[in-house]
Amino acid sequence: MCGISAILSTKPHDVQRLLRMHAPIRHRGPDGEGFLYVTRGGEVVHSPQENIIFSLAFRWLKIQDINENARQPMATRDRRIWIALNGEIYNFRELRAELESHGETFETHSDTEVALAAYARWGTECFARFNGMWAMVLVDLRARKIVVSRDRAGIKPLFRAKDGGALLLASEAKQIGGDPDVDSLARFVAGERLAMGHTYFEGVTAFPAGTYSEFELGVDSEIHPKSYWDLASIATARHAMSYDEAVTEVDGVLRSAIDMQLLADVGVGTLLSGGLDSSLVTAITTKIGAPRPAFSFVLESPEDRRIDESPYIDEVARATGVPLHKTTMDAQWVRDNFARVTRAQEAPVTGLPVVAQFRTHELAAANGVRVVLDGQGSDEIFAGYQRHQAIYLNDLLRGAKPIAFARELMAFARRNPRYPLMYVRQGLMAPVRGVINPTHRRVPPWFLGRVAEDPYTKLRGVSLLQRGLYEDVTRVNIPTVLGITDRNSMAHSLEARVPLLDHRLIELAFRLPPSFKVGGGMRKRILRTIARRYVPDRITDRTDTLGFGTPQLRWTHNELAPDIRDAQHDEVFRVSGLFDTVALTRERDPRRLWMIYALRTWLRTVWTAAA
Repeated sequence: MCGISAILSTKPHDVQRLLRMHAPIRHRGPDGEGFLYVTRGGEVVHSPQENIIFSLAFRWLKIQDINENARQPMATRDRRIWIALNGEIYNFRELRAELESHGETFETHSDTEVALAAYARWGTECFARFNGMWAMVLVDLRARKIVVSRDRAGIKPLFRAKDGGALLLASEAKQIGGDPDVDSLARFVAGERLAMGHTYFEGVTAFPAGTYSEFELGVDSEIHPKSYWDLASIATARHAMSYDEAVTEVDGVLRSAIDMQLLADVGVGTLLSGGLDSSLVTAITTKIGAPRPAFSFVLESPEDRRIDESPYIDEVARATGVPLHKTTMDAQWVRDNFARVTRAQEAPVTGLPVVAQFRTHELAAANGVRVVLDGQGSDEIFAGYQRHQAIYLNDLLRGAKPIAFARELMAFARRNPRYPLMYVRQGLMAPVRGVINPTHRRVPPWFLGRVAEDPYTKLRGVSLLQRGLYEDVTRVNIPTVLGITDRNSMAHSLEARVPLLDHRLIELAFRLPPSFKVGGGMRKRILRTIARRYVPDRITDRTDTLGFGTPQLRWTHNELAPDIRDAQHDEVFRVSGLFDTVALTRERDPRRLWMIYALRTWLRTVWTAAA
């Protein structure tokens, strides 16, 4: 886990810009740094010169093979190919054995050297062979080109921007910076996700997940990402599998993913929220090896007992025997640290759960852990949200299956007696676009920008649920939650791993019929079946999981109210020119008041950093 900064230009550039990009991300790699410069003539040098057309800086966080000979940038023996890798190639041992069978020898025990050798032998076909999370930059002097790649799910970040004849690459968008992106701010205040690949900085976008791009040295190339993974084809294919067969296969792949992701030369723990996913990941780690520490966020105020996950967290800890560490926060901690969280997120903070996650990662780092396994991802591949049930019911109606619809609706009502009938009705009657992306809202009157059209990828020949899950994985939820997690963990020099987003598990989930995911009134049906082998029934039977439950509404009305009132009158809104400052002071909706508080903090952070 590391940090990357790079500049590829058509003519020699001032490497001081690279150093300015490199300086602010020490948290991504406090254990070492390395630099690489390529001259117009294709010569590699390790100190700045006047004729540099490619420059790269690297931050190293030691996780796997922590010896100095594994530092980066790393080169082949002939020094014709170089690599900077942020992330982990989990199947590197299998790949290493295959490469050794072809006569390759290795000087380290690192996955980076294996990735480098894989590219040297197989070229860009190597990416489809990797199981892992990565953002990597390869310098191939044999072909005078730069190759950039990201993992299939986009777990590890890599951002880009064009500036004249220069291409800028960075692990964090704020390394490149720029003016606030108006469309992204409009989406934030409208309660929507960012447009795919966009950031809150104008002109700074993410390289697409599951792709690679090639750039010729010294040439102003357009960015044309090439896919090496096609989830759409998997999602639209027909597959035959019994439920019992699917349970066995999903269980096996999940255990394999967790086993792979426990590999590290440093301390490994888990995040435990008390919900199904994190409890299952924590429990399986104890089946594979000795119990590892678990880290949880709890609420201690009697007023927050209803949203506190402590009873479930404690039950999982007792059942698995994991050493449990807890943290909490109060309104004063939020006041004192909100700017710090905002800087880490390089975006307006969407809510207190983001802050709670930041706090939990801080706890893990304070206890000497360098890697945490997280349960994120299963909601998006196994249908874990309430809206997924509404979409599934819609599918049954559209498929003219009245008996199956009635049976599922009754099971749904029995299992979720407090579920809002209004939500079900809206889910059944809404247009397809609204069912799949139900977050579309109106921009408030105090914001002067508008939301631009976001291209919508429509899968054909599949259920609404399959289409909705595909959107969640590729465009809506997964890019958002992975970005939040990466930034919150790396702010504390901590590597977050997500075994539920192992690409084998994603592919398997998309081959399952909808009834394996939603059925008997349950969401994540198949995962609940598997979880009964590992965790208490009280966890698998839950219908009210909160994740990082927080008292945001109460604090907005009470403890944080003075800060929010101050935010409504902050001069930064007038200076930005994007807000109606009179209408801003009249806002009373709690959700929008939080947005104002978050926007004020982010805008201050942006202009402070630019000053």
